[in-house]
This record gives sequence, C-alpha cells and structure tokens, in this order.
Amino acid sequence: MQLDQCSSDSQYPKTFETLTLNRLLAGIVLPYFIVLGILIKKYLKPKHSVLVIFSLALAVWTLAATYIYKLNPTYPVSNLQLLTIIVGGSFAIIALVFVFHYFKKDLSIYLWTSFSIITLAYLLPWLRNPGFAHATTGRYLIISGAGLSFFVGLIFAQLPKIKTFIVIPFAIFFLLHMNASGNYLQNLEKVRNAKVTEPIRNVLVLDNISDTENISSIYYFESDNPELLYHSVMFGFPMFMKFYHGAKNPWNIAYTESWNELVVAYLDGSSLKRFGIKSDKPVALEYVHSYSLIGNELKDTTEETRKKLVSLKKTN
Repeated sequence: MQLDQCSSDSQYPKTFETLTLNRLLAGIVLPYFIVLGILIKKYLKPKHSVLVIFSLALAVWTLAATYIYKLNPTYPVSNLQLLTIIVGGSFAIIALVFVFHYFKKDLSIYLWTSFSIITLAYLLPWLRNPGFAHATTGRYLIISGAGLSFFVGLIFAQLPKIKTFIVIPFAIFFLLHMNASGNYLQNLEKVRNAKVTEPIRNVLVLDNISDTENISSIYYFESDNPELLYHSVMFGFPMFMKFYHGAKNPWNIAYTESWNELVVAYLDGSSLKRFGIKSDKPVALEYVHSYSLIGNELKDTTEETRKKLVSLKKTN
C-alpha cells in the first residue's frame, strides 16, 4: 500500500515507529476516542443510543483499518500512517454525529451538503482502487478538501461551547495533516526536484518514424529507484514526449515497467489496450525502446532489450 507515492517510514520519528501495535492503540488511539466521547456527551448531549452507535462505529473502523493496513501484509503502513487513517475515519463518524444532532435544524441541509461533497468527490477514485490510501495532498482530494472547509466553517460558526468542543479533535487532526504534508513535500523535493528530473527526461529519444506515421511504439523502463522513475518519467510520459521532444501522436506511445507487458506487446500487441491504443498489431522491433534508471542517471538500453526479444521470439 502506498499513500499516493508518499514518503517511507524512515522519514517518521523512529521512537514513534518503534511502538508496538498494542501500545499504539492503547496508549494513543484509545485515549483519543475516550476524550472524543466525553466531549461529545458533554457538549452535544446526544441520546444514549446515539452515543452507543458512535462508540461502536469508532471501534469497528479502528479494527477494520488495523486489520487491512497493519495486519494484512498486502498493505503495510507505518504507525503514523495508520494513525492518520484511524483519525480520518473518526472524523467522518464525528461529522455524521453533527449532522444527526442538527437533523431538525436549518443547519442540517448545509451539513449534509458539505459532507456529501467530502465523500462523493472521492468516491470514484476510491472505487477504482479501494486498497490505495491517497494522501490529503493528493489531487483526488481537492474537491473533498473544499467540502471539508465548508463543513468545518459551519461547525465553528455555532455556539461558543461547540467551538470549545471542536478545538481538541480538530487540533489533533490538523497537526497530523501538517506533519504528513511536511513529509510529503520533503519527499517531493527528492523525487521531483527539477535538477534531478530534467536531465533524466532530456535523455529520452522520440521515435520520429513511428510518431510521424502514427504507428504504435513502446518504451520499457527498469530502475533501482521506482519512485524516482515514477515521478520523473512514468507519470505523464506521453505529455513529456510531446512537450520535451515534440511528439505529434503521444497517445500512440505505450510505456511500461513490466517485462511481460513488453513481451506481449511485441508478440501480439494485446497489451497495448491498457494504454488506450486501438491497434491490435504487434509492435515492430524497431519501435521498441528501453531505458534503465540507475541512481539519477537514465541510460538507453534499447539494443540489449531488442536482442532479448528476438531471442525470446525464436524460442517460442
């Protein structure tokens, strides 16, 4: 699991990351939820049934998030990342408590509207990849962020006692967000620094023949630093070829890190469909290109790759 290609555990305080899961949940998450429950009961005075549902919802979300992102090896996360996921879920639950608290008041329609903006704006990217947790700095959360601002503004506009209640959980929420954003920006400075990415992109060579004749071509990449490769080349590759090298038909260019995908494209062309390329013909050998990113240096490995493909085709 990745947080929108965000930074690794090494960027978080080691003392925090050495906490066991039990200590994390019992020493940080549980006290946080207890404080939330006390504040909600004191200031909102909900019915007992609502408070019970609220507590159960927090427990279910915490257990689910812990299982999916911490106990399931498919989606490993750091302690801080798990905490941000739990706090984010608790915010959604708190938001619903506010909505139902003001259900019969004029404020309810505005709360429902802002909460709908928060959730529905993120629904499509979430459904596309439910196992992927996007960082709050991700572009998919821009509209949701606008809904969040609207929602928080409505809450802070209420009675002074409500302001007292909301400060504590939101202070924790925003401090975590500031920390995550800081780590994200530090990581971007490493993987999207123009001094690093520009020399890499300038090494790429456009296949002028395939581009001019609008024939499918494919670029294969290897790297010892997948994150740098993603940010400097893979993300937006067709547009890099257009703006850096003047490609006239950038959407007829396939690009991949998968050797199997390259082989299939060369043998029968069926793997080109993923890139929106309509051609069902194999990619000709002369239109196959490859590069290897070692450290910060991109090297052309086209000849070696073509020899491997020819040899592979003979064995088949």
